[in-house]
Amino acid sequence: VTLADTTPGAAIYYTTNGSTPTTASAVYSTALTISATTTVKAIAVASGYFNSAVSSATYTIGAPTAAAPTLSPGTGTYAAAQTVTLADTTPGAVIYYTTNGSTPTTASAVYSSALTVSATTTVNAIAAASGYLNSAVSSATYTIGSGSSGSSPVNLAAAFTINGIVNDGSPVLNGGINTWGFAYSANLLGSTVTWSGITFNLGAANTTDAVSSTTLSLPPVSATAVNLLAAGVNGSQANQTFVVTYLDGTTTSLTQSLSSWATPQNFVGESRAVSMAYRENKYGIDHNAAYLYGYSFTVDSTKTVKSLTLPSNRNVVVLAVALSTTTTAPTAAAPTLSPGTGTYTSTQSVTLADTTPGAVIYYTLDGSTPTTASAVYSSALTVSATTTVKTIAAASGYHNSASSSATYTISTTPTAAAPTLSPGTGTYTSTQSVTLADTTPGAVIYYTLDGSTPTTASAVYSTALTVSATTTVKAIAAASGYTNSAPSSATYTISATPRTAAPTLSPGTGTYTSTQSVSLADTTPGAVIYYTLDGSSPTTASAVYSTALTVSATTTVKAIAAASGSTNSATSSATYTIASGTSGSSPVNLAAAFTINAIVTDGSPVANGGIDTWGNALSGSLLGSTVTWSGITFNLGAANTPDAVSSTTLALPAVSATTVNLLATSVNGSSLNQTFVVTYTDGTTATLTQSISDWHVPQNFPGESVAVSMAYRVNSYFIDHTSVDLYGYSFALDSTKTVKSLTLPSNRNVVVPAVTLY
Repeated sequence: VTLADTTPGAAIYYTTNGSTPTTASAVYSTALTISATTTVKAIAVASGYFNSAVSSATYTIGAPTAAAPTLSPGTGTYAAAQTVTLADTTPGAVIYYTTNGSTPTTASAVYSSALTVSATTTVNAIAAASGYLNSAVSSATYTIGSGSSGSSPVNLAAAFTINGIVNDGSPVLNGGINTWGFAYSANLLGSTVTWSGITFNLGAANTTDAVSSTTLSLPPVSATAVNLLAAGVNGSQANQTFVVTYLDGTTTSLTQSLSSWATPQNFVGESRAVSMAYRENKYGIDHNAAYLYGYSFTVDSTKTVKSLTLPSNRNVVVLAVALSTTTTAPTAAAPTLSPGTGTYTSTQSVTLADTTPGAVIYYTLDGSTPTTASAVYSSALTVSATTTVKTIAAASGYHNSASSSATYTISTTPTAAAPTLSPGTGTYTSTQSVTLADTTPGAVIYYTLDGSTPTTASAVYSTALTVSATTTVKAIAAASGYTNSAPSSATYTISATPRTAAPTLSPGTGTYTSTQSVSLADTTPGAVIYYTLDGSSPTTASAVYSTALTVSATTTVKAIAAASGSTNSATSSATYTIASGTSGSSPVNLAAAFTINAIVTDGSPVANGGIDTWGNALSGSLLGSTVTWSGITFNLGAANTPDAVSSTTLALPAVSATTVNLLATSVNGSSLNQTFVVTYTDGTTATLTQSISDWHVPQNFPGESVAVSMAYRVNSYFIDHTSVDLYGYSFALDSTKTVKSLTLPSNRNVVVPAVTLY
């Protein structure tokens, strides 16, 4: 394994034990030899640069993995029972499978002939072969249906409380869909919407025609899914909980994130049902796109639904609900077998049971798949020899169950104990005398030294083994009246020459405001320490350490230790950043770039559409003129004037800075993966990527924290008691360069009121 880095003069430090490398870790100088499963992690360090991020790679050294089985036919919906064949391309592979949805192991049923799938079933399978790791799991779900299926619209009229749909040119009543006088256009929506093959009935326009924060009665039917047309308003609504209650009192809780009707986020489980070029407000047509989304939640089709409880959140608005229904009969539960699959030393009494009312259990003992022509279970089965029991259940009004299976290995012969090896696996500096022993009476131990698995044809152990080079010893025990033991193994790494311990540097890497006295030490007896101060790798021709080093300017100290009879140590390193004078924050004057009226004092009109273009703004009465976040002071622009920026390039004072810090927020939904570009005076740039939360709905994105939480916002008409947040972000800079400008994302929804350099 070779390591490389593109930074001039970079030294690479690495670990092979899974730990995170530091400048005290081993220094890379030549290709690494990986002979066992190992995770290599590495960083690069160079003078004048911050340490790199950690790179990592895992090398799995060992047996190959068996190919995953194939299932034919594959996943699908079928009108009749299916004959399913399993196959594998690995030589000598045995296929193990389950039909109850569980993950198969080598204790699961063994595939020998085609499976008959007559009811909805998931078949999972793995392959195992000698000399191979077990394969990944293959899976296919067979939906066997009879009869017909369809959808059942739910009448929400009794629950309507929100005026969500308005004809073009009609007034928007009761605050509309979002409480701010906006609504969907009935001219664009129509009276029904078809999404994913399901037809939804919409409420009449210009009346209450949508619901929120309530429990909806559902028709008492067996359903496979509950389907909604819905959206979030006033920002996206993350991780909302919907609860389906069944007639038997049980419930299913369903979690779904909903995008803002103005800003699709493409959340998992969400798709656009209708995209509209405009929406309505109390003044007329508003030429901003609006979206209505479709959601489908799977429910327990063996039960009868009763109600759907929506999230307790006015900002989650539902326009229509429809149930997916089916006339297909339910499937009987698969039988249980007790005890289950296992190896037993005596005859077993196996009982079969099923939870489906009136079910009859059919079984086979020859490994074949049972049918209703197989033996009928009536009393416990006596299993006195190795046997696979397979079962199905059949009941009136139900499809036949999936097949259950258990294999009983009856073995009256004990297994010999595995041998012990002394000493065990380790790294040694001299030849080792390895003794093998076993506790089974009369056992003979067979062993190999080439890593292969021993058999009774391998070498017989009689006296201690002499191991003078790196070797893996494997051994089994065999004894009359016993089955052969499992193999034991130990690996002996023989390294004749020990390695000198790496030196320690005290104090370690850091930023200091005064000259430092740096001492070097080593734990190897008689070790001599060699060091450099120019970032180069030390050798035994470098300066010899004798007394504490005085470090009065930014310096990287590197050191090795050498001792008689040992190989030289790995390189230790520490970088001392000596900061003279004082450091602090440098507010950036944004006045020349202000274009957005983001901050307004309570009671004052909101000009130019405010922070979000819809006439809303942050309260200047709550914010004040400065904000302190993370120890950094930000100067805010004057309220009631343009006082924030967006989609522009900001001139920065020509200074060397360690970070650029922003107060910012997103409006009209969260803004993901936004790009900020810092340009230095030498023409180079640094590109910084950050996701920004909506000012109403913090998402706690990495690199983001709440700088100010406000209980309300303001608009031209009154104080709006919707909480909003202003967030803080800090981006690391190259402090060896001078900054010139900061280019904000080309996105009006990302608004920045203040910037400070540090």
